[in-house]
Amino acid sequence: MNIKRKEIIEKLDEMGRLDLIESFAIRGNNFIEEFIEKLNPKPEGIIEIGTFNGIGTIVLASIGNVVYTYDIAYRGAEHVWNLFKVRKKIRFCVAPQWQIDFDIKIIVARWQDKLNFNFAFIDGNHTYESVKHDFELVKFCGRVLFHDAFYEPICKFIDEIGAKPIGPKHKNGHCIYGYWEEEK
Repeated sequence: MNIKRKEIIEKLDEMGRLDLIESFAIRGNNFIEEFIEKLNPKPEGIIEIGTFNGIGTIVLASIGNVVYTYDIAYRGAEHVWNLFKVRKKIRFCVAPQWQIDFDIKIIVARWQDKLNFNFAFIDGNHTYESVKHDFELVKFCGRVLFHDAFYEPICKFIDEIGAKPIGPKHKNGHCIYGYWEEEK
């Protein structure tokens, strides 16, 4: 049921949601979808930090079994998730950072074995401290994809942890994504 970029853009166009098309389309080609689909083992339980408008969550939910997505601001993504019939696979939390931290720690303590969280996507606040904090919360997944790796604070952090810059390049020459995988 992997939902492709073209399908998302077509449905959003039918809805007249040009604002969502623009924010999704600027991310470029199908890199993220193709990258995640090729991961072995397949992502089952996914944690996303930074829901924003929920369009990226559609892609994650079409690939994994369940997506726990977190944001500090509510932007009304549920109607779009329903349109793509992935809402039932998404657990959505809008809360202050301390509550998000607590919720993720509960996942680790109580649900990790049952839901097999084995992939995380970080696209939250773009400060060095925030990216580091988010990474510490989700590194238990064993694989973390960072978005907006062309921003200097994110670039610096992923370099420090040995994550690989991957994907298309931003106009400043840095890769758009960074990927970290736990050494086995």
